[in-house]
Amino acid sequence: MKNFESYPNNKSMNWIAYRETAEFKKGLNFLETTDLFVPQSKFIILATALNIKKASAIDLYDVDQVEIIEVENMLSNLGLYFSRDLAGEEVVAEFLNSTNPANDDEVNCFLYHIASTPEALLEASKHAVPFPPNDELYGLSMDFPASAVKAYVNMRNNNESLLDSNDNRLSDEEKAFIFFRMSKDDWESEIAWLEQVIAAVKEYSPAIYDEVMEEYWENKSTQHHRETSI
Repeated sequence: MKNFESYPNNKSMNWIAYRETAEFKKGLNFLETTDLFVPQSKFIILATALNIKKASAIDLYDVDQVEIIEVENMLSNLGLYFSRDLAGEEVVAEFLNSTNPANDDEVNCFLYHIASTPEALLEASKHAVPFPPNDELYGLSMDFPASAVKAYVNMRNNNESLLDSNDNRLSDEEKAFIFFRMSKDDWESEIAWLEQVIAAVKEYSPAIYDEVMEEYWENKSTQHHRETSI
């Protein structure tokens, strides 16, 4: 876990001022250029660093000790608190199935909880265990919209359906950045919140915004090619 003394709020500056420091810019540059995270994970990390989303969970796959140090230095430079745990068996299995590495025994997969305040990190970590976590408490601690959390819990408990992430009422930008399951009744307010997050991240890092959109268009093109080839 990050040393509390290095947290920006314990310095004689506020969050907005900290974002102009060399430390924050160094962390942002690493985040923009690293290949250790998929584009949407970069988006979520920056949203949390900007204190728009108070806490998040991020997976880190197949890394060595040097890369772990680099990632944790980046999180510190972005002003984030974090904790690191071994990823769950389901996450590791999914990674192995998708990558088929030469030696499974050498693969290290971790789950990071990151937060903009120590209180938010403590709340997220507290509700992450036991596994599987309480969906409602964990979802709220991750700062997902309350209506979306409620709908997700109802889906798990009562098999109620959620809004399809490919719903034609959503724009391509919204489909590219959505990182939670939306409710059918309150999806418009949930999307309005997402649009605020997108705008803030785009302002601080057009590079990350562009990377997410590029990945979306590539995936959409690949899907279209598969469908037309059938």
